[in-house]
Amino acid sequence: MAETASTRKVQITVPVADVSVIEWLDAQYSTAESIRRLIRESVAREGFVDVANRPVTPPAHPAAVTPDVPLDRSAAPDVPLDRSIPDVADDPADETEVDPEPAAKKTRRPTAAATAASNTIDDLLGL
Repeated sequence: MAETASTRKVQITVPVADVSVIEWLDAQYSTAESIRRLIRESVAREGFVDVANRPVTPPAHPAAVTPDVPLDRSAAPDVPLDRSIPDVADDPADETEVDPEPAAKKTRRPTAAATAASNTIDDLLGL
């Protein structure tokens, strides 16, 4: 009689350009165990689905993203400059203000925009 295999060997190939996956693989003590746990979490969340070809649904409430680069006034002189986000260099309070509360006691809560952005990313990744 033929013996039943006790394990199943699976091989993956990662492109050299996929730096984040390579760094993640290098950080694992046991790559096989880490991948098995990720698969179990995926099955618990989504069931037995083809993860590579699952449909992507846009989030119900997309998060607004503000640009990090200041608007070039010479390229678009008629566009008003958005002053809703204060520029660090324009805020004199930053130079003189002393925080009476020590940094160790501060608890940082995410803003509504940050929470919406993280929910959006989680939704896109299916987390």
